[in-house]
Amino acid sequence: MNQSHFSYNYFEWASLLELNWKIIQKEMLEIYQKPTNKQLWFSAHPHYISEKSSGKWKTYEFVFFGIKNLENCQKCPKTFSTSSSISRPMQNKN
Repeated sequence: MNQSHFSYNYFEWASLLELNWKIIQKEMLEIYQKPTNKQLWFSAHPHYISEKSSGKWKTYEFVFFGIKNLENCQKCPKTFSTSSSISRPMQNKN
């Protein structure tokens, strides 16, 4: 299937994120807005964005290469729990 846009109901896990977006947003904003938490964010970027670019992505890992970041999981317990309940987020059951 070659589509550039999918309806949210194409993925069964989308409704879970939709139901919990306010909780996820609250937890993530609490982390992001505290200057002492800035080191918890990992600045990543694709190869075509300059290291000095303001367009760098910021990621907040709960699990990286199979290793759980307990500190991050504890700071956003509801977000971690919600995301953990998604077994294969990039695959449709069909």
